[in-house]
Order: sequence, then structure tokens, then C-alpha cells
Amino acid sequence: MRPADELAELWAADSLNMEAIEAMDITGWRTYQLVYFLDQVLQKSPLPEGNVKRLSKMYPKISKAQNAELRLRWCQIILKNNLEAEYSKVKDFLHSQGKQKYTLPLYRAMWGGSEATRALAMETFSATAPQLHVNVQNYVKKILGLG
Repeated sequence: MRPADELAELWAADSLNMEAIEAMDITGWRTYQLVYFLDQVLQKSPLPEGNVKRLSKMYPKISKAQNAELRLRWCQIILKNNLEAEYSKVKDFLHSQGKQKYTLPLYRAMWGGSEATRALAMETFSATAPQLHVNVQNYVKKILGLG
């Protein structure tokens, strides 16, 4: 886990040391290592301006992942860093995913964020509510103060 910790530290720095970042090869990392890395990045978020965009470009294996665990964390990072250009990824994930484990943390993150993320939460919930289990619907309603 040390390489993941070190890499997260590098990405959280005010000025990126691209040489050190590029020297770390994550191509062989297992999903659990990537999840741990993203958890560390999330803890250090919001990152300095532009760092998340660069991280996204550098690691398409993460930012374009189809794995739900990676997508959840990437969406949380997008929200915590107010990366409005990437909000569509959050919406797409919530449209494709109805599990409480993945939906509730994202709705909490959106509701606890900016006006834009709150609007995103309301818009996404109104579009996806019919496909959600009634219990998940009720939990999301509570988060959004709808009942």
C-alpha cells in the first residue's frame, strides 16, 4: 500500500512532481490497490486546482473504469473537487447503478456540496427514482430532505 500512499501524496501537492508521478507504474496494480489509492486521494481532496484533471488524463484506467468500486470513488473525487465538467460521469453512474452501497454516498456528497451538485442530485434522483428499490428511494429522499 505504500506506493499508493506515496502516489496520493504526490497528487495532493501544490506543485506536481510529474517526474516522480510518471516513475510510478500503476499498470500492474490490482483493483484493491487502485481503490486504496483513490480513497487516499479522496481524503486529501479538494486537491490543488488542475490536479484532478491531470490525474484523470494520466490514468484513463481509473477515470474511465467500468468497475463500480473505482467509479464510486472517482465520482466522489469529482464531487469533492467541484469538477463540473465531469458531473456527467456522476449522473451516468447513478443512472446505471441502483445499489444503496453506491448511490447513498454519492447523494450525500452531492447534497453536502455546492448549489450545482445539489441541483445535480435533484435532477438525477427525479430521473432515476423509478428504477431504484423503494428502500433506496426512501433513503435518498431523506438525504435530499424530501420526506
